[in-house]
Amino acid sequence: MTEKPKGPEQVQAPPSLAGMSPEVLQIITQALAKTSAVSVREALRSDRKENPFYHERSAFNPAGIFDDDGQALPAKIKLSRDTLFVGVKLSDELLTPEEIELCNRFTEDKQCRNGEWTATIEQRGSKTRLRIAVPSKTIDDRMGLPPLTHILRELLDGDEAVNPDKMHLKIAALETRIKQLETGQPTAA
Repeated sequence: MTEKPKGPEQVQAPPSLAGMSPEVLQIITQALAKTSAVSVREALRSDRKENPFYHERSAFNPAGIFDDDGQALPAKIKLSRDTLFVGVKLSDELLTPEEIELCNRFTEDKQCRNGEWTATIEQRGSKTRLRIAVPSKTIDDRMGLPPLTHILRELLDGDEAVNPDKMHLKIAALETRIKQLETGQPTAA
């Protein structure tokens, strides 16, 4: 019988150090001397070279947290009370500043579209909340809904506030008024 040749002895490869700089390795070895996982995390965290003035701009906070020079900007506005839209509690983080401003403008109950859309301010003990209800039981109801800003504007200011034809006429009148003011022409009262 012939013996099968044995393959090369398998040697375990050392852990990969790819992507680690000597400085990071030194920090890790110093932290390991303390034998604490928490100290390792803290040491690595203190060595990070991240941008401390990251703008954090998004659709929900278009201005961001810092301006282009790294100066802190005022905080994003918050909802003045708990607000529910079709039974779901709205969060400041998931609303644009415009949506928050519109929600905060409600001071009394409103309705439109023959009472199908309602905004009700409810008092519950010392807390108030705004409940906005629109038809949303079927898929067709939900698919036909306009954006939240349009719903809020229509409830607050009436259907003319979101009617494109009416808005076009208002814009044209305002442009005429601006031209008159710029040229010094008398305006009709």
